[in-house]
Amino acid sequence: TVTFSVYADTSAASLALLSGNLDFIGWGLSVDDPGTIYNIGGTNRSLLFDATIVNNPGFTQLVVGFNLRGGRTTSDSEFRLALADTLSPLLARQAHANTIVSRSPVINEAVPWFNPNLPIYQVVTTEYPAPTYLLTDQNQRLDSAGYFDRNGDGIREKPDGSPLSLVAIGIPVAESSRIFTIQASTVDVFSRLGLAVSLESVPSASLPARLASGNFDVFIASLPTDLDPGFLSDYFGSAGSKNYVHVLDSALDSSLQSANVALATASRQSAVMSVQDRVMNGGYFVPLIHFNALEATVRGSFAGWVNMPGGVNNFWTYQKVHVSLAGSLAAGLTILPTSVKAGATTTAIAKVTDAEGAPVSGAVVSFWIAGSQVASGTTDGTGTLSTAITAPSAQGATDVQVTIQASKLGYAGATTSAWMTVTPDIRALAVAVTSSAVTIAPGTPATITVTVTSGGSAVSGATVSLDVIGLGGKVAAASGTTDVQGKFTTTFTADVGPRTQFRVVATVTATGHSDGTGSTTVIAEQRVGTVEPRVIAGLDTTTIIVAVLALVVIGAIAAMMGRKK
Repeated sequence: TVTFSVYADTSAASLALLSGNLDFIGWGLSVDDPGTIYNIGGTNRSLLFDATIVNNPGFTQLVVGFNLRGGRTTSDSEFRLALADTLSPLLARQAHANTIVSRSPVINEAVPWFNPNLPIYQVVTTEYPAPTYLLTDQNQRLDSAGYFDRNGDGIREKPDGSPLSLVAIGIPVAESSRIFTIQASTVDVFSRLGLAVSLESVPSASLPARLASGNFDVFIASLPTDLDPGFLSDYFGSAGSKNYVHVLDSALDSSLQSANVALATASRQSAVMSVQDRVMNGGYFVPLIHFNALEATVRGSFAGWVNMPGGVNNFWTYQKVHVSLAGSLAAGLTILPTSVKAGATTTAIAKVTDAEGAPVSGAVVSFWIAGSQVASGTTDGTGTLSTAITAPSAQGATDVQVTIQASKLGYAGATTSAWMTVTPDIRALAVAVTSSAVTIAPGTPATITVTVTSGGSAVSGATVSLDVIGLGGKVAAASGTTDVQGKFTTTFTADVGPRTQFRVVATVTATGHSDGTGSTTVIAEQRVGTVEPRVIAGLDTTTIIVAVLALVVIGAIAAMMGRKK
């Protein structure tokens, strides 16, 4: 049985705790409260030095937030998630060795608000030193979103080519050298992505006003939380007083409202998990670690719940937002059909189950080919997600790996792959060859036009080679490429005397197509017309005819005389 009592101030509550009338002080203690001396039955006692009392660190969080206001580069979800994905709580642990790391769907080192001493809330973490993290995926994500280094200076530009720079704000080193170290490390990681990032120190007292102004891209700050999930509305509600990242989401507002008013534990838990999932999957607000607040509880009263972040209030209040790990997900992937032409679609079927083989609904599944995400979705009640994926281009028959990543809050994620064979999409070319004239005179050109289509559409950039069958004929250009209308033109000429028939043959090649041929016929011949007799100067036609007849008669007489002899 849990009985809540209201006290006027911390002193009254501390006195009751030390006197044995109270088990837990359920609000944050100030820096001086644990050391305050109380006279209990003539003995000076304090929360800090009393053997029966345990001080529990609470829920001040070190977080990284991204400005969602329009005009800020961090409002681009792909850009923002690429940055968020680089954040590792294990780096923060180097500066905060005695703290516990947080987790989000973006950074998966631990679970938010959990107690590692109870099995249902245990997670597996990798202690420092951890393996080196490569930034390949994050660099590819920025490339895919259009953030390139276009001028070779090592700094990425925006998709429109304009300069890109980010302002990160945090507290000065004088306030906390360990937090400043994490701030500087975070900026350094962003810089390794090829981003120009400046770190600006803002005193803690001025930080809320600066965040409210919206004059920042990224903030790294220690933010307090209250003992009730109602604090989520302050940070993420459209009208929240601490909505520094400028989240405007009606669906999120609805879940926040449900989290604040629901009396049933299951309903409240579901609403809070929806809020957490939406906020963290969007990369708006990424918690790194919890530290620095204090509560006090009687030692031994809550076995397994003391000496850790969250402490007793983790159980009493934050049980509503716990993510109890239900084990690991298992994922299967089937591709039907497994053989597909480049540019065509095939069906990828993901099946997600838990460690016992039961289907898991609501799991987020992303599909990847060659490092690029090609599809995503959520599993249905049978743990299944079916989606169409487009086969990439291929020069020849190529085996292509399709990988899926499955995740759901409360489970360790799963990854698996399957293969499909991609063949080039070879299409037929239709080649038409025409001549501007069927018959030409020697030396007179005819225009030869080659038109290339495929499936009724013009094929531009196709390579055309021309051959002339027949001696004496030639084309001005024996090869070339088609224009945007799928046409290539040249001229044909022939130098012949008698009538000659020529054939102009076009052979066409184009990427992704089978070769095509076409031809046309051109006839070359002398022009036919009236033949004029040659005229000898000084003789008219009649004289010439008489002379010819005389020669014929003389020839005949001579022949007769010869026979008489």
